[in-house]
Order: sequence, then C-alpha cells, then structure tokens
Amino acid sequence: MKFRIAMPCLFVACATDLRAQNHDHPGLIYVEKMGWLALDAARAKGCFEYERRWFPAEMRKKLDAWHLEDQKHASWECARSDRTSHYRVVSDVPRFILELEVEPFLDQLYETYVKVFREQYGLESSAANQKLVKVYSSYLEYRTHETDKSGPPPRENPAFIVNRQELVCFYDDTDPGEFYASVFHEGAHQFMSAVLPGATFPLWIDEAMATHFEGCTWSRATKKVTVAFLPPDRLEHAKELLKNATPPSRGSLAEELFASVPDAQFQAKHYALSWSFIYYMLNRDGGKYRKSFALFLKAMNGAGTRPVGEIFKRATGMELVEMERGWREAVLSWKAAPAPVWVKSEVLTPDPAVHLDPGDHVWSIDGIDVFDADGAKKAWEGRTRDRACSLVVVRRTKVAGPEEYRTSYVSLEVAASSPLKLEWRADQIRDCGLRD
Repeated sequence: MKFRIAMPCLFVACATDLRAQNHDHPGLIYVEKMGWLALDAARAKGCFEYERRWFPAEMRKKLDAWHLEDQKHASWECARSDRTSHYRVVSDVPRFILELEVEPFLDQLYETYVKVFREQYGLESSAANQKLVKVYSSYLEYRTHETDKSGPPPRENPAFIVNRQELVCFYDDTDPGEFYASVFHEGAHQFMSAVLPGATFPLWIDEAMATHFEGCTWSRATKKVTVAFLPPDRLEHAKELLKNATPPSRGSLAEELFASVPDAQFQAKHYALSWSFIYYMLNRDGGKYRKSFALFLKAMNGAGTRPVGEIFKRATGMELVEMERGWREAVLSWKAAPAPVWVKSEVLTPDPAVHLDPGDHVWSIDGIDVFDADGAKKAWEGRTRDRACSLVVVRRTKVAGPEEYRTSYVSLEVAASSPLKLEWRADQIRDCGLRD
C-alpha cells in the first residue's frame, strides 16, 4: 500500500522542476504520432481535439469506431480482457486511453523493473511476466468491486495488491499523475512478489523497495519511462524527520526510527525513512555495497522475527550501524526537483460571467498547464488581452453515496474586458508520475 502524505507545500519553483503533464512544452499541444505543435499549426494540418487530446485527421474513423465499441464495455461486468507483451489487463477504461496510454505504460513499467531489479538488487526472473492488472474507469467502480483489508479501498488509496499477485487500481483523467505514481509503487510490490515468491520481508523493506520507484515518470508523448529514485515529497519528509535525529547510545538509528516499528504502526514517515535508507545503501560510495544489499535481501527472505541487525551482519559481514554511517548527513544533502502542486485561485474582484468555486483546482490558463502558484501568476499576467482567455479548472462535485465526489474539467471563458482579479495559492501536492 502507498501511504498518501499530508504535508504543507514547502516547494519553490525553479528551472529544473520535475513536473507532471505538459511542463516542457508550454503553450504547445501534443498530437498523437505527430509530436508537439502550436495550436494554429495543428488545426492547419487538420488535427482535431478528442477528450482533451489531439489527433491527426486520419485517426477520426478509428476513434469513432472505438467509441462505439466502448459502449459494449461501459461497466465492469463487461470489461475488456487484453494481453500486452508483459501483462494481462482487465479494464473498462475507454479504449483510446487503454490502448494509447495505459498498456504501453505497463509494458515499459515491466521492462523498467527488470532492469532495476537486475542492476540494483541482483535479482532476475521471468515469473513476473503476464501478471494481472485490473484498471477501473472510476473510483465508484473500484470501491464497488474491490475490498482492501476489511472494506472498500479509500479514495486516497488508488491502487493496491491482492494476494501479492493482482494489481488493482482506478484511472481518473482529471488527475492522471496519481494513477501512474500509484502503479509505479504497487507494481513494484507485484513484481517483487513474483521474483521472490517465498519472501516474508519485514514491512519496511517491502515498502522501501516499492517507494524507490515513486520518483519515476511516464510520458504519454514519448511512451517512455524516465527512471529516477528521488521522489521529492518522500525526500522532503525524510529530511524533516532526520534533521534533529540523533543516534541512540546503543544499536542502530535505522532500527530505532523504522526497522523495529510494528506493522500496525507503520506510517508515511516510516515509508520516507526506510526508502531513504535503502537508497543510501544502494548508492553509498558509488554503489560499492549493492552486492552486500542483495545478499542481505535474500537473507531476509524467510528470516522471521530475527533482529534486522543480526541478519545484516550474517549476510554481509558488516554491522548495520557501520552501513548506516553517513546516512543522515547524505539525506540532508540530497536535492530533488520540487513536486508539482495543485493551485487554487482566490477571487479579489469578481466577474458575474465567470463562476469559480472555492474548491476548484486550476488545470491551465490560456493553454499553459499550471503546476505551482508562481506559474499560475505568470500565465495569468501574461495572457493575451485582445481576446478571451481560457481558464480550465478541475471541479469536485459532491454526490450522495460512497463515491463522495466526482471530478470533472470545467472550461471558463474570461472576456478581455473582464474585471476579474485573481490571486493564486498552492494547495496540496500532486503526484509526479506523469510528465508529458
């Protein structure tokens, strides 16, 4: 399970930010199979918009056919069953998303796991090939058909593993980064369970290895995974926790902070700490200790309740205290690009023709995707004043029943003569799993 982190926004924008969606090509649109184009150039080539994505003219018939086909698979009871190069997929997500985005991502994900587990953990196996992934088209479908532990999975847990075999998740097009980030984490659990089927790792190792992949991103434009292992939210959390930590008089700081924490008490802070410790072990002294870690990992398989420090010494010949030397200082020195955040607008001068709800999250301003308050302010102040401006927000609408709310895109037109004045503020952190 991937714990969601409730932290205040502590990030400041910079030129090297790691962002979701279209950060690297502001003002341009991505046209499937054609690349990044200016809007006018895309229209001149006959390209068209479909469900907030752009396609060349020759894709129109295919998308129309897929739309008709989707009506046969509009509920989970009639979900599609597909087989990709590396996964079996069951889903009621629209086919254009499934075929053009989700399934290519899953195959790239598998190949990423193979490469990383081989290079960093010394583990290889084909047993993870063709595992099952279930992708629901909404949270309502997800919670209706799945049970996580004692009840329906909460909305803040968009993916989890069933019986260490099946990966189940839901896709929300108004926050796609959350889907990709969650699958990076939970897919690692699934892969590791297949590679080490008899594994009984303590929770801190299991979660640390999955969290290791949260810094990775997927691009719907390039159809590639970018491998990175410094998830910005986890790093900031680990820094906060280690800033004033002092080694105990006896034993290991790692054991005191997370390795001896009972499973029932394992929280987001322990995810951040255990991830940072494993990342340090894998990369200390230029990766010198990766073989030692692989030995330790295999020794932990089936080790039961024996102390972690004892197992580590038997497997590697080193004391855990020796291995963790320099860990705290290293974490405090690491730097990761700021995480993207959701931005809200505060109305200073209203315009009766432009309805903004207090809970609206800003998606884009005049075609510029928004990832921080400074970016929103810059796009708003730099908007063209000789025509109407397009303001797109993601709105949550409360509904009765277990779904709690629905999300939808809302496009607002702000006239050039509008008196509307807005201020921008950062709200909650967004997942970094998608970068177009």
